[in-house]
Amino acid sequence: MAEPPGASDAAGAAHAVGDRAAVPAAVRPAGTAGSVTVREYGTRYLRISVRYHGEGRFSWLRVPGPAHDRPQTSPSPEVAAALRRAADTAFGARLALGEWATGPGGERGGMVYRVPGAMSVARLLPSGDDTGYRLSVRALTDMGRTLRQLHDVPWNFSAPAPPHHGVRRLLTWIGGRDGASDSPGSDLREADPRGRGLRDPRSPDQGSRRPGPQGADALGADPAGSGSRDADPRDPASRERGRGRLGPPDRGPCDPGPGGQLWALARGRLGARLWERLGDWAEAARQPPGRGGVVLLHGAPSTGWLVPSPAGDHSVLLTGEEVTGGDPALDLGWILGELHELRSAATRGLGAAGQGPPVDYPAAARALLAGYLHTEESPEDLGPALPPGTARAATLRLAVHMRDFASFVGWHEDLRHYADLLAETLDADGEPTLHW
Repeated sequence: MAEPPGASDAAGAAHAVGDRAAVPAAVRPAGTAGSVTVREYGTRYLRISVRYHGEGRFSWLRVPGPAHDRPQTSPSPEVAAALRRAADTAFGARLALGEWATGPGGERGGMVYRVPGAMSVARLLPSGDDTGYRLSVRALTDMGRTLRQLHDVPWNFSAPAPPHHGVRRLLTWIGGRDGASDSPGSDLREADPRGRGLRDPRSPDQGSRRPGPQGADALGADPAGSGSRDADPRDPASRERGRGRLGPPDRGPCDPGPGGQLWALARGRLGARLWERLGDWAEAARQPPGRGGVVLLHGAPSTGWLVPSPAGDHSVLLTGEEVTGGDPALDLGWILGELHELRSAATRGLGAAGQGPPVDYPAAARALLAGYLHTEESPEDLGPALPPGTARAATLRLAVHMRDFASFVGWHEDLRHYADLLAETLDADGEPTLHW
């Protein structure tokens, strides 16, 4: 998640008791006693507060913002039990399930997660610190192992799987209804029980390739509550607003705010063919998978949900609010899409990733895939090894992030480049997201 201007980051000022000397300052808490807030950031969708409680214990409180258009939820007891069982056998990232926080009057005041650190991989991976990078790569391997274990669990629970909130937000935006409810009572149609999965509903060979717009950018932020991305002052959302802007494009027929402005921009940048493809892929992602059945999903795996222990002995994946059932390609593609976005920004010299120190994003992605595939190294030809539709899910994640940034952070000129990246990836049938 991008931190807006003025968000505080007090972590990293002092050594914590028990931290190893090699641990970078960025992952050390501010203070060694009592309970203190060390970081606060967020957007209109969600606010996050990180507190240090001494002895290497942290809590992350996630509180809905004014644009959070659905209630926070936690998994049912039977789903939570399945999550714990899967994580216990994964030898990967531990799952931190959220607990309800209570306000002064006993009302629910967000979800709190108990974790071993103040910084997520989203912050550590591009930090330029060698130890932070090593912690991040190891944590990504752990995440891959845990996701694979979750995906071995069929959704055989008493309640139906909730909707995938990221896909639902995207379909609402594509349909020109940005700002419509993200709750199950919205006007989106119920899923077709026959299902199409993430394969192209028009062609089993994933379509043809034609030239598309070139020159792309990734904003390097995840402003929605799912996969909240730690921000950097170099992030577009953290730069001084109004400087060097060309002004927003003409507004489209949906919400007249930045989400509607982006809708008009994206339709123009993608053109009719790729816009239709985006809608088809998003609708297909909402359907039950055609083969393999519905499995347990994290729902929004991201570097912003992944917290390594500063000691390097384990990592924790925040889990619960987005948990659903569906195609395993959605989970794996979600995190691969984020890493592809970061790599693209770094390659083009754009956004925080492009202006920061060099980062070996391909090695990070290969670590994730090696964990998921239970191999020492990820194979060169990933297509046959991954769930069908992974590349398409990664492409959808790019689109969701673009929409979320506009809706929850605001307009920025880099969204023009971001739309070009989306068009380029769509035109290549998502294949660039699998080339590491």
